[in-house]
Amino acid sequence: TETCLRIHGYVRYDATGGDRVYARTPGDLDRDTWGKLARATLRFSTASETELGTLKTFTELRYNWNGGGDGE
Repeated sequence: TETCLRIHGYVRYDATGGDRVYARTPGDLDRDTWGKLARATLRFSTASETELGTLKTFTELRYNWNGGGDGE
């Protein structure tokens, strides 16, 4: 049998900077701060013909990372 495999996804990265990025305390309000966020998604799709019709599968992996602070 033949199986069709598709691999796709994306990567995103955001960086922010300036006063009060993720500030939580009065002391943090006086500092120059920065923040960053990364996100990645990887998707796998397959399709195969069977006696009962097309069998499809789908798997998605997600990764999120959020780091921010005062430049430490």
